[in-house]
Amino acid sequence: MPGRPDQKLRALLRADHALLEQTCGELETAARARDRERLRRAWTNLERLFLTHVSAVETHLLPALEGSLPGQAAAVREEHAALHRQLCELGVGLDLHLVSSPVLHAFVSDLRAHARRETRLSYRSALTNLPPEIFTAWGEAQDRGHRARNHPTADRLPVPRSPSSRSERTSPRH
Repeated sequence: MPGRPDQKLRALLRADHALLEQTCGELETAARARDRERLRRAWTNLERLFLTHVSAVETHLLPALEGSLPGQAAAVREEHAALHRQLCELGVGLDLHLVSSPVLHAFVSDLRAHARRETRLSYRSALTNLPPEIFTAWGEAQDRGHRARNHPTADRLPVPRSPSSRSERTSPRH
């Protein structure tokens, strides 16, 4: 991946966010169509992609960001935790067929707003603390996420847990 480290990092974030956005669109389309099977698949994909992304950010990026911009790092962690709580609540609601399109849309809107804020963060000062291998590790995590999303049995693959909420379950399916 060519370019300066901050450009590499923004490219990784944009790639994660683009895939999350695509999956959110699939989720909203399935919810509007009331297609339970597509909704379940899209939800499983979104859950896995979100948790993989959060894990990468919290494992690789936030420790470096905490040294130079602790307030921003804390804000990102708080947003991740709030989104994870929503994700868990919605997962239960989806399993029980209790979630409406407006509720899903609210979550997707919150997720999109977080992605915009996360992409705009000032990471340049944090990058001085990032080891170069982070880009390789993050890229490999993205590749695994893409492969899992496209796997024919993706809805039966294990879902990673968020580092900030290891004790929480992501949904009652697991």
